[in-house]
Amino acid sequence: MEKKCIQCNALFKTRSGKKEAKRKFCSHNCYWESLKNGKLKEATKKKISLSLTGKKGSKGRIGIPQTEETKKKISLAHKGKKRARGVNSNNWKGGKPKCKICEKTVAYNVKICRECFIERGRKRLIDKKKKIEYNKKHKKRAWNYIEDRTKLKKSPNKMNDCQYKDWVKIVRTRDNNKCRLLDKDCNGRLETHHIYNWVDYPKKRYDINNGITLCKHHHPRGRCNEKSMIKKLIKIIC
Repeated sequence: MEKKCIQCNALFKTRSGKKEAKRKFCSHNCYWESLKNGKLKEATKKKISLSLTGKKGSKGRIGIPQTEETKKKISLAHKGKKRARGVNSNNWKGGKPKCKICEKTVAYNVKICRECFIERGRKRLIDKKKKIEYNKKHKKRAWNYIEDRTKLKKSPNKMNDCQYKDWVKIVRTRDNNKCRLLDKDCNGRLETHHIYNWVDYPKKRYDINNGITLCKHHHPRGRCNEKSMIKKLIKIIC
């Protein structure tokens, strides 16, 4: 299709489609020239004014003047009336919410105030500690707890094995969760080390006397370092 540019009055071709059908300019230069200094042509101004006549906007009816009688009616209708706010308004929903425990005013989308939230957290921690102490005294355990720990199912992964996890806990409690080679060079996380390695000595894998807690710095790296430190570590445990 051929169209005429609004700015330069030149003919230009358009493709098929909704966007191309709305084109009014032959190029971007013509479009920007039409908007120079923000000045609009008189023809465009008239089109805008005609399109807005009779339409309601933020300032009432635009383009249509009101008579004096209508102005008086509006003034009399609004005299002595105040804008309904708070409880008197139709959109009142009870105001800000209140805390469920102490009934203090709280922000929206909040059910409990900060002070009550902290106290509730402290009470829960105390209750958990009491339950743990009670179960230790009366030796209460889960209904599916197996006392003979050798009967537990062994997984192919060492880290997911229940017997291995129990062995780690016992070794660390014995050593008070501290590296047995305490020095200035101690650094990194704690690791439970097998004095006699996992592969060559399968019978000593879950032996408590075969384990020791060490930091990452003191943990031996490589089989040569492990074999050289066996005698030193056995003396520390004994």
